Amino acid sequence: LASTPYKLSATAYPDGSPTVGDVILNDGDVHTVLIAGGGNGSRGFYALDITDSTVGSGPSFGPTPLWQIIPGDSDAGQALSKPVIARVDIGGTSKFIAILATGPAPSAPLKGREVIGVDIDDGTILWKFQTMCPVTSDIVAFETDDEIGTGIDGLIDRAVFADECGNVYKIDPGQNTGTASYISAIGTVATGPLATDPVAIFSTGATTCALGAKRPIYGTIGARSDASGRLALFFGTGGVESFDPSLNNDFYAIYADNGEIRGCADGTPEKGRIQGTCTAGQCQKFYGGVVVTNSDVITTRATDPVVGTGTCELGSAEVTGFSTSAFVESFNVSVSSSSVSSLYGTSGALYLSTVGGEIVRIGTAGAANAGDGSAAAAAASSSSASSAGNGGLRIRSWNMLK
Repeated sequence: LASTPYKLSATAYPDGSPTVGDVILNDGDVHTVLIAGGGNGSRGFYALDITDSTVGSGPSFGPTPLWQIIPGDSDAGQALSKPVIARVDIGGTSKFIAILATGPAPSAPLKGREVIGVDIDDGTILWKFQTMCPVTSDIVAFETDDEIGTGIDGLIDRAVFADECGNVYKIDPGQNTGTASYISAIGTVATGPLATDPVAIFSTGATTCALGAKRPIYGTIGARSDASGRLALFFGTGGVESFDPSLNNDFYAIYADNGEIRGCADGTPEKGRIQGTCTAGQCQKFYGGVVVTNSDVITTRATDPVVGTGTCELGSAEVTGFSTSAFVESFNVSVSSSSVSSLYGTSGALYLSTVGGEIVRIGTAGAANAGDGSAAAAAASSSSASSAGNGGLRIRSWNMLK
């Protein structure tokens, strides 16, 4: 073997962000499952059972591969969207599914439009949905109040996501078409000129309150119920380096039940739309997705470096917080160079990276370990029942009317 040339040939790379959840499989037992995509490294997703996995100096075993799949097969783009695990009701039976989507592919504008629902147990495709343009956002799944007055049953019945043309879609993920045929979206906004084109709940191309032009919606969509009790979705446009920096962009708050821009109905669109600024032909892009707290929605506004100047340009960025209720700016921190990274928040601090090669922290972390800043962790610590890193992370869900 030592004299035999060896060459490793990799066809896919685990470059995407994984999702981990506890699910009940067909054997009736609870399993911990990890689902991840290739990101920029491939077009596919894979699932692993990591319930019993040990790697160390002794015997190693696990994880157990469950399945791998390419949404849309030859029509798939890069597996950029973070997978979602959801417990749904299909025909009166509770089932755990994964919702998967790929995104834009280089030089292939019609690829990456497939969103699929997959049985986590064996990878069977339960349904498919096709967007107008490549999917560019992560997926948000939530529960509605199915019957007014009956409360919440713990089952996910809505999922939303957005595409490169600025359309936001809403579907019912609790379906099984039997032949994995396409399902319809919930909404009334036309995404194209044909009757067969998918409908959306919102489009940046709308002329009422919106930009009136196509804009890509990239990254994480923030979600939180506001004072009205309705679930609001928060997202910005333009957040990719390949998008024309001379075009203006907006940041929106829309309601998930019907897609209306929050505030437009009462004649005050500023409550649901924040316009980015443009200077000398360079417009701000809303990179990095969204972080939502109890009081603020936080996003990154970046101006790309100017190209072709003959000097090393780094651009600029701002991290801005807006009140979730009135959309009034609550804080603004300037960053020395442009940032195209995700915005991450934990224990009272925000983190991002910049084009200049810096890792920026805004605020001071209230705890060294994720979850230790929660009230549950503080109570556990006061009773001497917890150790470092054993704090309580609380699961948050949303309730809204249909």
